[in-house]
Amino acid sequence: MIRPFTNGLSTLARIDPVRYTLNGKGGMPQGAQGIGVIAQDAKDAIPYTISTFKARLNPEDKAETELYSFDSSALTFVTINAVKELKAENDALKQRVSGLEQQNQALAARLAALEKAAGQSAAQPVAAGNGGLAGNLPGAGVVLGGLLLAGLLRGPRFRSGG
Repeated sequence: MIRPFTNGLSTLARIDPVRYTLNGKGGMPQGAQGIGVIAQDAKDAIPYTISTFKARLNPEDKAETELYSFDSSALTFVTINAVKELKAENDALKQRVSGLEQQNQALAARLAALEKAAGQSAAQPVAAGNGGLAGNLPGAGVVLGGLLLAGLLRGPRFRSGG
């Protein structure tokens, strides 16, 4: 029977790699260094990578102890799925950014048209009633830096409506 294997990014996020130096117990070479995971910590996240075996911790021990072993080969396929997930997320974000860029361009064009209609650059305020765009819109206030401020500014230079 063949079934899909779907573990990916969320599985990888639960794994904490470590550097280690073997202590020589359980028949392992003392001082050997490596990179891996602590099997007891990883068994809940990736149980299919953990197995057990029996060995004497010390040569003089009479009884064997059950020890954990980690096989990283399945992580290749977890990583493939994680990359696929990240690619799909990246593609969606690219599409969203493209849409936002188009929306931004449309808004910039509308702003330029409004500024042109007002006969002013974005840096010059136009008081309502001075013949600019703000004076032609009912309830409008001041066009300042390309933004229409409806009665937010007070004082003789920025009087809204009259």
